[in-house]
Amino acid sequence: MTQHYQITLLPGDGIGPEIITVAVEVLKVVGKQLDLHFEFEEALIGGAAIDATGEPLPAATLDMCRNSDAVLLAAIGGYKWDSLPRHLRPEPGLVGVRAGFGLVGILRAALILRFICQFATSKNFTPANKCLQLETGGS
Repeated sequence: MTQHYQITLLPGDGIGPEIITVAVEVLKVVGKQLDLHFEFEEALIGGAAIDATGEPLPAATLDMCRNSDAVLLAAIGGYKWDSLPRHLRPEPGLVGVRAGFGLVGILRAALILRFICQFATSKNFTPANKCLQLETGGS
């Protein structure tokens, strides 16, 4: 039986829309292989939201995220918005999503180069067992 999932896409700005396009194609392929059906809905965040609405995280975006099974965020930020007051820059959009879900960290894939392993404080540090990076911040 096919499982259905609603995913909110937050392409953001800069290279974000390109990232989302490729990520959606990957999810579609995986979905076919695993009998999963994904429904995608796009919302504004970051610079794209500032340009369209004047704020980095419109309430409608956070509401859509809350009503989804998952949120896929690409990239936000850029020189275009650096001159704006801090609260109107793209980055508070990301912090707002984190705060809206009570998150204080994000796991993301990280490439560990073998020569760096010699500098690790952990004796068991290898690329095979340390492939995630924890990014902390937010609420």
